[in-house]
Amino acid sequence: MSSKNKNKNKLKREKIEAARWDAELEAIMQEFASDPQEAAAEPVASDTIRLDKIQAAVNAAPQVPETLHPVQEEEDVILPPHPAIPEKEKVEPFSENWEPEYDAPMGDYTPPIAFKPKSRMQQLRAKLVAGPEKKYYELSEKGFGKLQSGIFLSLVIFAVALCTTLFHAFGLVSPDRLKLLVFVQILCMLLSGLVSCYRMLDGLADILKLRFTLNTWLAMSFIICCIDAVACLQQQRISCCAVFCLEAIMAQLAAYHQRTIRMEQMDVLRRAADLEALVKVDDYYEGKSGFTTVPGEPEAFMEHYEAMSAPEKVLNWYSLVSFLICGMFGLFGVLRNGFATGIQIWAGTMLLSMPATAFITLSRPEKLLNHRLHKLGSVLCGWQGIKSIPGKGFFPLTHTDLFPAGSVKLNGVKFLGPRTPDTVVCYATSLACTDGGSLAPVLQQMLTQRNGQRLPVEDLHSYDGGITGVIDGLPVALGTTEFMGRMGIQLPEGTKVANAVCLSIDSVLSGIFAVAYSRSRSSAAGLRTLCSYRRIRPLLAENDFMLTRNFLGRRLKANTGRLILPERQVRTELDQKLPAEDAVPIALITKEGLAPKAFAVTGGKMLRAAWRLGVVIHLLGGIIGLAAAAALTLAGAQHLLTPENLLLYSVLWMVPGFLVTQWTRVL
Repeated sequence: MSSKNKNKNKLKREKIEAARWDAELEAIMQEFASDPQEAAAEPVASDTIRLDKIQAAVNAAPQVPETLHPVQEEEDVILPPHPAIPEKEKVEPFSENWEPEYDAPMGDYTPPIAFKPKSRMQQLRAKLVAGPEKKYYELSEKGFGKLQSGIFLSLVIFAVALCTTLFHAFGLVSPDRLKLLVFVQILCMLLSGLVSCYRMLDGLADILKLRFTLNTWLAMSFIICCIDAVACLQQQRISCCAVFCLEAIMAQLAAYHQRTIRMEQMDVLRRAADLEALVKVDDYYEGKSGFTTVPGEPEAFMEHYEAMSAPEKVLNWYSLVSFLICGMFGLFGVLRNGFATGIQIWAGTMLLSMPATAFITLSRPEKLLNHRLHKLGSVLCGWQGIKSIPGKGFFPLTHTDLFPAGSVKLNGVKFLGPRTPDTVVCYATSLACTDGGSLAPVLQQMLTQRNGQRLPVEDLHSYDGGITGVIDGLPVALGTTEFMGRMGIQLPEGTKVANAVCLSIDSVLSGIFAVAYSRSRSSAAGLRTLCSYRRIRPLLAENDFMLTRNFLGRRLKANTGRLILPERQVRTELDQKLPAEDAVPIALITKEGLAPKAFAVTGGKMLRAAWRLGVVIHLLGGIIGLAAAAALTLAGAQHLLTPENLLLYSVLWMVPGFLVTQWTRVL
């Protein structure tokens, strides 16, 4: 009988034996299910099945082979000869032409998903809907159409008033047409007051709130100019309508700025998926303040965004004082030269005491800054947050700020020396994870894919560009090629790998990791801003041997000369410092990255400086105008308070006023 028939008979017997045991096993199960005595002796739950007899039957059954397919005899197969494959030319290691071959990486590092409790997100979303989103739609219903139309009409009216004033100044109007010219100017002033009536009504409403604001000052100046216009018609004298029209334009422009700012701020908050508050930490480093982020709440902004700032209070107080002083000058002129002359002095003095750009000296720089922050996802928490920014301080940086998750990847690894690849990866991961930094999660994923575990590291030391430690009694070093050169570790000649990280075990080079750092636009822009700002210095607050001045400057295209790299012990101490419980948030951050936080700090400081300088410039211009008006009144030369001179003075002071509002544009 051939071997083929023997195999067939054997398989038939195995099938018959297996079928017999299946039948016996089924009979045992039926017997167990219908045995009332055992069920009464050992009661079981309705969802419980006894398996003792089934297991005994299975153990007694013969083993059934895994495959029941017949085994066929192998036949000799003659394969055609393969063409000869030329062997690769062998090159001596570490020779001039030798270049190491890197194994393919185990896979790109996938950053973990940050844990955000669902209850926190639901509560945050409810607050955003009830606060910023509701306010955003309220402002959207008002829109910008009326403000833009009013500004355009005011510009047209001012152009007419300016032309009539220049015609009179250059003597282009005949005396018999002078009354018509005066009437046209008065009509322009009335139309300008009608277009800007909402601003003046707000100013009159502020009086009921026991406040005197710039809008109140505008309403009072309009009333005085209207009284002066009646005298101008009687005396056929040119009024100061051009200067008033210019100030009315600036008042409407300030309202447009304020509405734009509020809508952009509410739009940033209503789109937020998460909020972080940027707060100040007192005595952070070398006795100066620093910054950190904590979970933010919408109330931190909604409670303070309408609060009056200190520069605004100064301007409001000045407007009240200047109004009273101008009233004294007007009363003095009435008593000395009559009612018409006194009203002329009062109107001219008021227009001299307030440069036109004083209305936008606070709103325009904030609008320019907020337009930039709107794109980055940051919102300044009003004057309460801006004034808490220290004069000089430090901005701590982490490896996630400079290289966010996913920007560090492993392109390949070359194993050298007698150590196994698993040992090399294990030692490198143990050192990197003990030190921390951007390279740790990438190596940890590689070790996990190899089913390895980290080992304890002893005597860890950090240097510029590398770290050393002791693992299993062996000295291990991990760092850049420059660091390996300083440690006396010989590297293969001709190795040209950007951002290579080398591992040496017992002073023998054992592995070279090719690491790729992709540049983030947010990180590059934020670091350049911090390094170029004079009063805020960036500080690396985490341990990462790869983040050196040269590397960051080369990779992020920034001048890192002002970057501070503290010692390891100092960085550990800085990590433990927390802000005060009642710390006022400087800004709310809705997007990840370094730029939203960096621009919020530097922009807030520049905005505060622009506000202060703008207030000083306009106070100086107003005080000089008051002094000039007082001198002319006391000298009896009030006839020099002509509309042409007043307009020229206002235009001259608008130049520094506009320049200071541009301060935040260069951020």
